[in-house]
Amino acid sequence: MRRGESVLSREKIVFMGTAAFAVPSLRFLVTSRDSPLLVVTQPDKPSGRGRRLQQSPIKDVAQEFNLPLVQPAKLKNNAEFRKCLEALEPSLVVVVAYGKILPAWLLQLPQRGCINLHASVLPAYRGAAPIQWSLINGESETGVTLMEMVEELDAGNIIYCEKTNIDPEENYGDLQERLQQFGPRLLERYLMAIAKGDAVPSCPQNKKAVSYAPMITKELSQVDWTKDSVQIHNLVRALAPKPLAYTSFRGRRLKIVKTSLSTGESAGFTAGKIVGTNERGMLVACGNGTLLVQEVIPQDRARMPAASFAAGSAMRTGERVG
Repeated sequence: MRRGESVLSREKIVFMGTAAFAVPSLRFLVTSRDSPLLVVTQPDKPSGRGRRLQQSPIKDVAQEFNLPLVQPAKLKNNAEFRKCLEALEPSLVVVVAYGKILPAWLLQLPQRGCINLHASVLPAYRGAAPIQWSLINGESETGVTLMEMVEELDAGNIIYCEKTNIDPEENYGDLQERLQQFGPRLLERYLMAIAKGDAVPSCPQNKKAVSYAPMITKELSQVDWTKDSVQIHNLVRALAPKPLAYTSFRGRRLKIVKTSLSTGESAGFTAGKIVGTNERGMLVACGNGTLLVQEVIPQDRARMPAASFAAGSAMRTGERVG
């Protein structure tokens, strides 16, 4: 026990999370003074070609630390789940990348309410895919917001926010890995403040600055080569390492893992035409500018350098993708 720890109050926490983004936050709580009484995550889901059940990263952590765990299929009219939580009498519910809307009864249950870590600088990019949309739109800055939860999606008062710059070449996986490390710092700051009885800030969101980040769809993932090369590059990095942007070549799907902007000339080539290939990859004409495709996953094959794919396919200048 650390010096002075015994005089600080402890919170009775229920943790709700599902995705990998939530893992560092749960690990922090487990090793802190406020280890969760219960972990709530989504049910195991079929995945892959074999459709085998796959458990969430949060379930992995809960099992690692032998934490009490429940996986309700629904929340709103789930009497058993409600009875379970009411019996625990939690003082605080911490939600990180859980993936379901919390019903009113749950928001009102804990003494201190429910708090949520959201991967944007609110009120920008409320919704399911804030990191991806920040990249798609070419933002230069993002962050993580700790907020109070209300019934309206991601509309609660802001408690704390930590910002960071986005590297122009950073993809979704890289940026998510950085942002998920902000969670423990914000939670520690919040929990220490309430343990000491300090005032915790609470700032309403600017309703005039609200924007949304809806779920990524299969239609969005398809590359439209008539768009600007910068727009396509941003889409590719926003969807890497998964679900990945895709196009087609000779009638077969071609997923695009990595691209870079190019100064190559595309005069005389319409959008989607192969301008040329070299040891760095394949150069594709866009609606404005060219894009160097560096890594791909051809249909039914493994990830590979685009240069190897071009050579193995005997790709010719002037052929079309998409």
